[in-house]
This record gives sequence, C-alpha cells and structure tokens, in this order.
Amino acid sequence: MKVFIGNYTGICNHLESVILAFAIRERFGHQVWLDWPELDAFSIESTQVGPRRFFHRFNGINYRGNNESEFETLGRYRHIDIRGMYGAPPALLDAQLERVVTRIRLHSSLAQQIRDFFATIKKPVVGVHIRRGDFKVDPQRKLRHAATSDTDLIFTLEQLSQRFPDTVFLLSYTGRAEDYRFLFDRFDCVTLPIATPYRHHGPTQASEKHPIADLFALACCTSIVVTPRSSFSHWAANCLGAASTCIVPAISAGARAPALLAKRFGRCRLPIFMEEPWQTDPTHTRPLPAPTAPITDWL
Repeated sequence: MKVFIGNYTGICNHLESVILAFAIRERFGHQVWLDWPELDAFSIESTQVGPRRFFHRFNGINYRGNNESEFETLGRYRHIDIRGMYGAPPALLDAQLERVVTRIRLHSSLAQQIRDFFATIKKPVVGVHIRRGDFKVDPQRKLRHAATSDTDLIFTLEQLSQRFPDTVFLLSYTGRAEDYRFLFDRFDCVTLPIATPYRHHGPTQASEKHPIADLFALACCTSIVVTPRSSFSHWAANCLGAASTCIVPAISAGARAPALLAKRFGRCRLPIFMEEPWQTDPTHTRPLPAPTAPITDWL
C-alpha cells in the first residue's frame, strides 16, 4: 500500500502534504512515496522517491482532504494520491509535525555552501521573504494571500536598520533581483549565490535563486521578515531549525505602517500561521529582539 505526493504545488505545501501522508501511514500502514524535482537537494527519512504509475490507479483514490470525515475511509484503498494538505484530525496531524521535521535532511553540499556564505558576512542577519506572483499587494490584507507592498518593505527595513545599524538583510524573493532594486539601493542586502536549477510552477513561483537553499538559509536566521500566510515563510520561521521571530508591518489605514509586529510561534503547523491577524494587539506581539548571526549547526 502506497501514498503518493506528486509535483502538484510549491515546495512547502508539499511538506505540509507529507505531514498528512505520515498521518495516513500511521493509521493505515501505507508507504510514503514522493515525486518532485527538489528532492535532488534534500531528503526525508522514512519515505521513498518515485512516481505514481498508471497501475496505481486501480484500487486508488485522489485525496484532496476537503472533508475530514473521508479520512477514515482511506484504509480501503491500496494507493492514495494526495492533492491537499489537510483532511485528517488536527490532533493526528499535529502529532506528525515533529516526526516529519526531524527527518528532513539537506544535502551536505548545499548545507556547506550556506555555512560558507554566512561565514563571510560576520554580522547579524535578518531574513526577508518576499512572496509576489499570485500574492497581490493589498495593504489591508483583505485578500487571503496578500503580498507586502514596496512601501511597507521599505518601512520595515528602515525601522530595523535604525534600531540595529549593523544588520544585514538576506533577501529571498520570487521574481528577479531587479524587481527589488529599491531595497538593494537603500539597505545592506545580500542574496544566496546559488542559482535555481528548476522550472517552477508557472510565473507565480518563479525565482532566480535555489528555493531549497533559500528556504534553509532563511531558517538559519533568528529573525525573519515574513510574508503573512505564505507556507514558505512559515516553514522557514516555524518548522526548520530553531524557531525564529516573525516580523511584519502592522495593518494600517494609511500608506505607511505605524509599527512593526513581532511574534514567535514556536514549532507549529501552517493553520496557526495562516490565522494570525497581525494587528496591533499587544497580546499578539513581543519586543523586537536584536538580530544575531545565523545559526547553522542544525543543517
């Protein structure tokens, strides 16, 4: 019996799907098979790599997880093709998170390139994840997936630079470096010098940089300017490595955000991060911590 996760979405949504696959494995005994290009850069212990074949359609199901009650019927199928991230009891998924995260292994060559890169900086580093593409700019974040505006990015980095003058910003972004020249020209910004070898899922997720290297490098930063409701931001800040402080500009009615908000979620699944409103409620914030040098010993 096998449960498959094919190349149906972005890398961190894949990782959320692996949590669901582990829940299916624990409940029903299926092997977990993965098939997406980025598996040449990292591995997940207790899984196999290979595609779903035509004959796996027999006694099989495409499971999108739209109805949690359907989960208990999965034991009747020998082959399950996962096309979603949820669809199991939340407590069961929560129990799998740590088991998945502790089995993820970045390939040693990429890990060493990240260590060498950070060793040349010798300053505190704040990660900055900028998700554009199908994330549209919406200062009030009424859209479910809203990109941070150029104005709010400048405000955020200005505030951090004023409070912590020696800070270097590690930019991880969709699109091209030219799209963010307004940040490179104003602040001490760097990017990981590892080009992507992949074709992305259309222009909405295209980037010049290696997505796995970027993800793990961001996860080394103790503070990250995140894109709210981005699974990439979530996995970098709250799953891989030690928990980071997430920083965003507060939602504001004006052109500029009035304050920065910071929160440390700890290790958690994506729904917790997705539901955070990022409003100026002091019960949801913490003082901005001083940035530190990246932590790479977990790579």
